[in-house]
Amino acid sequence: TCAKCERKLDEVGGAMKVLCKKQGCGPGDVVMERVFEMAGGRRPDDKFVRPKSSAGASTRVTKRKRPGDAAGGGGAEDSGASRSTRSAPPDDKAAGAGSGPPPKKKQKKEKKRKKKPSNEPRRSVLRVPVRELPRECHLNQDYDPSTPADFAKVFCPGRAPVERAGPPPAPDGPEKFQKLIPLPVDGHFHKCCVCDDDLTADDCHYCSVSCRGFHARCLEGGDDATVEGWECTRSRVGDRTVSDEEDIATGANDDAVRESFGRYADRPAFASATSVLGDVKSILDRLVRYEYGWVFAHPVDVSVITDYGALVTRPMDYATVAGMIDRGAYDPARYKFSSLDDLEKIVLQALVDVEQVFQNCFVYNTRGCQFYRAGEVQERKWTAYYDRHIGDRLTEGVRSALAHFRGACRAERAEKAQIRVVRVSKTSNTAVGVTVVDPTTMSLVKQYLSKASAIQALQHLSKAGYECEVDVAESGAAKFRLDAADGSGTTLFGYLWIRTNKLHSGKFVVAKAKE
Repeated sequence: TCAKCERKLDEVGGAMKVLCKKQGCGPGDVVMERVFEMAGGRRPDDKFVRPKSSAGASTRVTKRKRPGDAAGGGGAEDSGASRSTRSAPPDDKAAGAGSGPPPKKKQKKEKKRKKKPSNEPRRSVLRVPVRELPRECHLNQDYDPSTPADFAKVFCPGRAPVERAGPPPAPDGPEKFQKLIPLPVDGHFHKCCVCDDDLTADDCHYCSVSCRGFHARCLEGGDDATVEGWECTRSRVGDRTVSDEEDIATGANDDAVRESFGRYADRPAFASATSVLGDVKSILDRLVRYEYGWVFAHPVDVSVITDYGALVTRPMDYATVAGMIDRGAYDPARYKFSSLDDLEKIVLQALVDVEQVFQNCFVYNTRGCQFYRAGEVQERKWTAYYDRHIGDRLTEGVRSALAHFRGACRAERAEKAQIRVVRVSKTSNTAVGVTVVDPTTMSLVKQYLSKASAIQALQHLSKAGYECEVDVAESGAAKFRLDAADGSGTTLFGYLWIRTNKLHSGKFVVAKAKE
């Protein structure tokens, strides 16, 4: 059968279902007139005469009388005729009315009316900073499929993308973007760091650069917590210096470390290297006892923080580093530093592991939250110990390699700063992708593998407080606006949001700049 016949049969089936319900019988007993006309066919004796309209005529329907009604009219005759007369439609239109979905042409017109843009005026807004466009993540793994080759393309209406000629355009100045809105985070532990009692709403003073809080009675001399942006003395001085009470006993662990690494006793630098490792272990003991050292003293419990392993590829903590020094477990053969000898590799790896503790904290936690700030407190204290006892005793090769690792860590932190996340289930390969394009350079700035993620990203930006040309706070509004902006040249948060397949085929337009 063809598609037209299938539609006709569907209409007949819908009408029959209604009549079965009205007549209280099955399909085999239902009485239904004009079946051939409804199905678009004809009887054998049909002479192709179109039935006349019965708009002005009235159809007489004989109503079946119930037992006990007024006398008049035979019951047998009425019951026999009632089945054929009580529900017979007056004409073709009546038979089809309400018996199924409207024709497809009517459905298309209704859909077009629904998608008609509203008359709400569009505001002119600045663009959102690129790094604020939310990531599309599953278990903290970014799904963005963009490659360097994608960022080097220029997308043009009506044709396929082309390679950019010459160097990429210089990034726009800060005046081209909206003001950065920080993520809402709790940056403090709500216990006094002096007496360890809980802080209350009417008796609490928080440091602006660390996670510390104080009671008014516990403030140290010279601290004026009423000043805006107040930084406590411990953050300003204590974290960056080592007092005599906090200092370590240099060389206290030398004998134990030399025994652990005795296989390298014949090396010329054995004594100096093991002395550095012994002092590193002593510093770790001090860091554990310093403020918030408990956060980094032992491995993270991944059974509680289930997504930790998805983002942190190399977990590390103070106890693990100290244990490897105690056991002599650092093996230079595992590390590829061709310019360093074995003992230099061992010292470097111990120092890198300590730095890795802080880096994992900064990678996993949101910038500005209490655990991120606790990592900053511990890192500042470690740096103070390092400058006082370790730095001058290292060889040039170890210092250079450690500086390179620290630079890579800082770059990773800067890249992660202020990143909002859309958490999704694993995206299928058949999802409709959406690409975010800078309308001034016509280059890609972000890709989403699914339309649902792009809708969530629009909602995230709106709820964060960024200004959009139209309202996209609700899910339905965001979906409607995204569909309306797809390839039409209109912008959302200052960018073009276009389906990836449309973008690469050139099936989109760009709105003309207003003069």
